[in-house]
Amino acid sequence: MNRAVPDAELDRAVDELLGRATRGSRADKAWGRSTLYAQLDGPERDAYLVAMEAMAGASQTLRAVENFAAFPEKRGPVWTG
Repeated sequence: MNRAVPDAELDRAVDELLGRATRGSRADKAWGRSTLYAQLDGPERDAYLVAMEAMAGASQTLRAVENFAAFPEKRGPVWTG
């Protein structure tokens, strides 16, 4: 469970959760999905190593560099390509 809300707020809460879960590019989601699947069948230690490598690699993409630049400038990222 992510959070509990009154019945009257359920539709809005579901929309917000889906919005967060589906944001990002197809490439970002594919990268995350492949990382998840690479972790599933191995020991926990190996899963952490896979995750660390994936996060380090993801932090070097052009999208990530723009995200890191936009955040302290309090602006939305502007992606090209």
